[in-house]
Parts: sequence; C-alpha cells; structure tokens
Amino acid sequence: MTSSARRALVTGGASGLTAGIAAALGGDGFGHVAITYRASKPAATLAAIERAGAAASATKIDFSGEPAAIANALARLIDEAGPFDTLVHGVGAIMVKRFVNLTRDDYVNLF
Repeated sequence: MTSSARRALVTGGASGLTAGIAAALGGDGFGHVAITYRASKPAATLAAIERAGAAASATKIDFSGEPAAIANALARLIDEAGPFDTLVHGVGAIMVKRFVNLTRDDYVNLF
C-alpha cells in the first residue's frame, strides 16, 4: 500500500469505464480510492485498486434517489473515507450540456 495522503472518490466505480479509472488511480499514487455503486458488485474493483497499491472502500449510493438521502450518504462517506481531493463523477447518462448549466432536474429526468 502507498502512504500517499491523496484520496479519490469515483462514483459508479464498481463496473465499466469508471472501474478502470478507479484501479488506475490506485496505481497513480493515490493512498485511498473510494467508489460508490448502486447494483454492480464492487469486489472486483476493490481488489484491482488494492493490487494497484492503494487502500479501497465502497459505499452503496443510489444517485437517482431522494436528494436528502444522497446528501446524507455522501456526508457519511466523507466522514469515513475522506476528505477527497479528486472526484471522478461517473454516475448518470451522458448529457451534452455545459456543467454550469445543468440542473438537478436535468439529472433526475435521465433516470
């Protein structure tokens, strides 16, 4: 395990492209990589992060849920595994729109 204080959070990191990103961060000098997941099992991603040299953790969060539940889950995650200096937000459908112009309704209506 690396002793780096750098910490990353990868949402939706249990599968797909973000799983690969999470593992790559583990090998890129991060001391801890936390992932969130909704349905996919996180064990393979956690193992890949650890093989890459970082500590790993997973938290189940449904980003299509109620805003208060999401905020509470994220606050707990930050308390337990944060603070994070890097975020890879891989949850949700692809939206072609400037980030600054996105609204919560844009995001929720994609699910």
